[in-house]
Amino acid sequence: MMALATISPVIGYELYAYVNPALYPHERRLVWGFMAAFVGLFTAGAVFCYFLVMPLVIRFMAFFAEVVGAEFTVTAGDYFTMVFSTVVLMGFLFTFPAIFVLLVRLGILNTSILTKNRLYVYGILYIIIAVITPDGWLVANTVLFLPMVVLTEAAILVAKRFERERAKQERELTKRCKFCGESMPYEEVFCPRCGRAQE
Repeated sequence: MMALATISPVIGYELYAYVNPALYPHERRLVWGFMAAFVGLFTAGAVFCYFLVMPLVIRFMAFFAEVVGAEFTVTAGDYFTMVFSTVVLMGFLFTFPAIFVLLVRLGILNTSILTKNRLYVYGILYIIIAVITPDGWLVANTVLFLPMVVLTEAAILVAKRFERERAKQERELTKRCKFCGESMPYEEVFCPRCGRAQE
């Protein structure tokens, strides 16, 4: 897992270098903005999980062992595996809003997918968080779940702004036929519906 975390920037650059020749200039700008958001969100998620969530999880596990009368012993290997895997997975989970906004900007998805299915999306998100956290404790899950809800709602607002901009550009590039009212590309002379010339 350490190897995967340290080599991921190199893998990301190699993927970008592979698709770079096929990208338009505006698409390259999208990639750089996405990479900045991806790295920032990953770092924020990892730091949030390491400094806030993991201490809560470990304290709860020690408290639970004391309540049931079990001896709380943790080996170094188990501890580092648990902490590292949880932190890395939460870092990747925090990048979901950046991926969603990028897919909306590319026209692959639209915001209605999330806005119409919020209950299902947040239910699946909570299940994923419960699987990632090693103890499955309600408080730790909630502490991780609430920032993800805030980030997802912020991503929806940002993505809607890009959808409005794209719709405005499409309206500027289209016109209505003078005779039948059919929408048609601005540079077209003949209407695709009635065939009459516009000039």
